Amino acid sequence: MKKRNAGGERFKPCSLEIALHIHDNLTKFFDHMPKDVTRKWFSLFIKLSVSGLCVAIVLRKADIGSIIEILNRFPLKIWLLAFGIFLIVQFLSAARWMILSNAMGMQGRISFYYQFYLIGCFFNMFLPGSVTGDAIKGYMLVKRGFPPSLVTYSVLGDRIFGVIALAIICAVVTPAFNKLMPAGVAESVVMLSALLVVGFTTFVLWHPLAARLLKNVLPFNIENPAFLVFWKTNVFAGALGLSILLQVGNCIVHYLLAGGMGIGVQPWFYFFAVPVVSLFASLPVSIQGIGVREGGFVWIMGLMDVPPEKAVALGLLSYSISLATGFLGGVFYLKSKNSALDSRGKQSQGNHN
Repeated sequence: MKKRNAGGERFKPCSLEIALHIHDNLTKFFDHMPKDVTRKWFSLFIKLSVSGLCVAIVLRKADIGSIIEILNRFPLKIWLLAFGIFLIVQFLSAARWMILSNAMGMQGRISFYYQFYLIGCFFNMFLPGSVTGDAIKGYMLVKRGFPPSLVTYSVLGDRIFGVIALAIICAVVTPAFNKLMPAGVAESVVMLSALLVVGFTTFVLWHPLAARLLKNVLPFNIENPAFLVFWKTNVFAGALGLSILLQVGNCIVHYLLAGGMGIGVQPWFYFFAVPVVSLFASLPVSIQGIGVREGGFVWIMGLMDVPPEKAVALGLLSYSISLATGFLGGVFYLKSKNSALDSRGKQSQGNHN
């Protein structure tokens, strides 16, 4: 018996007709939405699809029951040690942000920037979008009196130095593992990393030329004097040095987590595996890197004959530490909100008196 849709029209219950029917309704839905909202929904749909596809592929390779058993047997003391080192890594990230911000005249102590960095981690974990936390912590700084343009450039610079440090490590370390990977994979990783590094170097050394070429491409003005302070020798060296150092710390975190599961891979391998997986997981094509990170570990740890269940568990343990850091940032956020409410209450009481 043929079915009828909402408009009374008949259609055959075949996959193609159903797909066309869904497509027509989605098209009508998006046509009535503002373009910027449509882009956001479409972007979210793509990210959900990528994460879902990667998770499905991973679950086909790994046994869920074995993964749960590995996680249940994982030593709590090793997790706590890894978590402590990860907090130090976040401290280094906050120090980098402080260097960039102070260079533009936004003076603040490391404790101030560390608190807001953790708050950013909180929103990055629990809201869609890879830069949501950056936007929130930037907004909170603006509310405290910092100029919006300077806040934007400091957050942007912090992101740029982080990605470039990852690219440098990948470009330097990946060739040493060329024989472990299928043909073309190592070359692709090196090429992507090298393009980022070369582009960044060109930008720094020939800034006026880069400014003319990218004037109509980038959504920000790279000729702004505030942005130019990043290329001063002391600022540049400090920010890039901390970026590389914190990536080393992140490799140590993963080495500890892997060791807690009995993975006997040599420490030097993680200076290849972690930056490569982090580089791809940081791309804005998934929800918080979910699926991409776990799939990346399944592939790259598989090069050393690590079972997929342990590789997935490594990705999940790594994400659990990020979640715990996000919860800590949530505590700081609630504390800052309560402090703001208390100060407003006292001010209102003083005005009343």
